[in-house]
Amino acid sequence: MSAVVLSFLGAGLASAGGVLVSLRAQTVRQAQQTLNIAMMVLFFVPVFGVRALPSAVKERFAAWAVNAGSLRLLLCGIAILTAFDLALIAWPGRASAGRG
Repeated sequence: MSAVVLSFLGAGLASAGGVLVSLRAQTVRQAQQTLNIAMMVLFFVPVFGVRALPSAVKERFAAWAVNAGSLRLLLCGIAILTAFDLALIAWPGRASAGRG
């Protein structure tokens, strides 16, 4: 069940981001390039960011993750994805409210 919820939230995040990018882009190619760059940043920043952290911080986070348990980690992931989804869904409404 948790995989379904996380998949749904991830798909909502990707689609909301895609809609925002496509609304601002002049062409489909520009939207595609922007989304590709965003996906690369979302992949590379965590990978290299974790490597740049001091070992004490990594050890503290690992200890928290082990002690938190799988349910708490799952709930944190759901909360983070939900917050990002809601922020991206609400963003176009605020941007277009000032127009006209």
